Amino acid sequence: MSRPGHMVEDASASAAVFAREAAHRLWGVQLLGAFGVALLFVSLRGRMSPADAADLGRIGWWTVLVTAAPLWAGLYRLELGGAAGRGLGPAGVQFGSSEIRLIVLTIAFLAAVALIWLPVVAVSAIVFVLFHGAGQVALGPLGSVQVSFLVVAGVWLAALLGFVWACARVAFAPAATVGKRRLVLREAWDLGRGRVPIVLASLTLAQAPTLLAAALIALVDSLELQDPVVGALNRWPLPDAVVGGLVVGLIAAFVHAPLTVGVLGYLYRDGRERRRWLTVRMAFGRKPESRLEPEPLAG
Repeated sequence: MSRPGHMVEDASASAAVFAREAAHRLWGVQLLGAFGVALLFVSLRGRMSPADAADLGRIGWWTVLVTAAPLWAGLYRLELGGAAGRGLGPAGVQFGSSEIRLIVLTIAFLAAVALIWLPVVAVSAIVFVLFHGAGQVALGPLGSVQVSFLVVAGVWLAALLGFVWACARVAFAPAATVGKRRLVLREAWDLGRGRVPIVLASLTLAQAPTLLAAALIALVDSLELQDPVVGALNRWPLPDAVVGGLVVGLIAAFVHAPLTVGVLGYLYRDGRERRRWLTVRMAFGRKPESRLEPEPLAG
């Protein structure tokens, strides 16, 4: 069994290799997704009329929505291997049962997010009212801060940490859903037990290029807004916005998405193999021979 540190390194290295393979097999759907993201960026940051920005934004949103399921399902099909690879369309453009299941899984996740955060908002409002008359407290360089604000901030921080932990715990649900050819939540939850730190660390390490690119885009945005005209309009010159949109789109489709799937797919297969290893060892007292084989039920 690999130690956690080695597991994080192995998952990140595997994701980098997978991203290169995905670019060769799924370039069509990745380009479509990058195009949609680029249109969204230009509509939000490019200097144009409000009507043109709205039209461009609608095209971008529809492009992203149409290509999201084939892109992510195609990445999981390719990463899991086995029968899943036979379901890939030309250049990764396909739409089948796996894509539909991922859409249903996403809707279920968004509904769960609403059910989680709506009570948090309600509790925050109640806490703010209860502590509104508690006065202020001095926080050194920050000056005096309302006690009610600190309590509400504590509630939101605790809720955010719990939300991140829960997301990492069910992070294997998309891979399991594509691999098992059915909606999978409970098994993904069980598979994530004790692996939250590894999931978070692996994703953070693998996404270092994405984080660096996001920091550079934010730096360019701040530099652009220092221009009097750009700052007044809060929008980039159109040629700059087009270049920025292409960069953001290509990073999202060719770096962020495959690295995410590469990490989660590797950890999912490793988790399945670990469970199989323990099951066989408990039953027969011996270790299985293979490791990280393709998902046999994928399709």
